[in-house]
Amino acid sequence: MDPLAELKQTFFQECEELLGALEQKLQALDEGSTDSEDVNAAFRAIHSIKGGAGAFGCTELVGFAHVFEAALDHLRSGRVALADAPFTLFLRCSDAVADLVAAARNDEVAPVRPDLLAALEQVGQAKAAAPTAPAAPPAAPAAPASDGPLGIAALGNLLAMGDAKMGAPAAAAPAAANDGWDDDEPVVAGPARRPGHDVRIKITPEADLFRRVIEPRVAIGILPAEEIVSVACDLSHVPPLETLDVTDCHMRFTVMMP
Repeated sequence: MDPLAELKQTFFQECEELLGALEQKLQALDEGSTDSEDVNAAFRAIHSIKGGAGAFGCTELVGFAHVFEAALDHLRSGRVALADAPFTLFLRCSDAVADLVAAARNDEVAPVRPDLLAALEQVGQAKAAAPTAPAAPPAAPAAPASDGPLGIAALGNLLAMGDAKMGAPAAAAPAAANDGWDDDEPVVAGPARRPGHDVRIKITPEADLFRRVIEPRVAIGILPAEEIVSVACDLSHVPPLETLDVTDCHMRFTVMMP
């Protein structure tokens, strides 16, 4: 079996466990649990599903999971109190995610649920509509250094912006979380492409990537192959053999695009 196809199969198997955990935690919260770890576990489950779906091009699943994840993040941040959270809606959305996973797994047309998406987008909006004081305009974030490490979240954001400039539909950018990649870099737009100026993307996996059964090539695979000029693997961070732990990932990648 093709290694990428095998990884995709593994992802869908993991989705079954993640969906089970998501439903279990949401059910507990719906029944009155006030444990913040239940909220965190539900958020991590949908984030993990979204991350894998993005790597394998499951656009509809990524889009729905992104909105669902944002709604759950309102609970994590305390913006929406547990007592006010629409857990009946969240449980329906959990079922919708399961349907999207099944459709992606079987290469079927994904079911569209605009009603659920609209309801999810309203979570947390009531408080946002009536702020206690005028909010100061946000400062424009500084662009990351052109040769600094680019987290998978920032990579997804840049790809989405590139698709938008080309007039193509773009999947939502992954939210920052511990998904096995260095996400310390700000999720901001890089400088606009200029003729004769290459774009250099540095991919820095976290050390435990292999132990989490994540293939480094997946990050490169989400880039448009026809636009990749070169891919270089940096092995300079691999320790001496006597101290090497073969389950750690020490590779870093540099992708050049026009």
